[in-house]
Amino acid sequence: RHVNTTGGYAMHVLTQATIALITAALGDVHNRKFVLLSESCLPLYPPQVTYAQLAWEPHSRINACLHRGAGDFYNDLWYRWQPRMRTQHLKRDHFRKTSQWVALSREHAELVAADRHVEEMFSRYCYGREDPERNLTTCVSDEAYIAT
Repeated sequence: RHVNTTGGYAMHVLTQATIALITAALGDVHNRKFVLLSESCLPLYPPQVTYAQLAWEPHSRINACLHRGAGDFYNDLWYRWQPRMRTQHLKRDHFRKTSQWVALSREHAELVAADRHVEEMFSRYCYGREDPERNLTTCVSDEAYIAT
């Protein structure tokens, strides 16, 4: 599926493109790990080391930042949560920020590809730029969707 990401910096279309990439990669039954890198988030180790570690460990790697409380840097990110996103299955405590460097196991990639509920809430209420007219603050779904 083609997703036009022109002008998509910090916009939900990047999340939609990520989901499309993961879904397409799931089509190959031999794919066991699904790694997404940003052009500015490269591994520090040689490619052979990174590959070996990711290929052989069963875990996913998501640098999900947990909000710890007052005085914590990540507590300042609570403003990105949009209260209108709250549903029976999606609550503020689920919201996380991450880098755009993730490595998903096949199981977790399948969860991302199958999800409709959380993606719909991010699509409706998570914007890359503040919108005072609609009372929306910056959310940046491509930095929060997979971690959430």
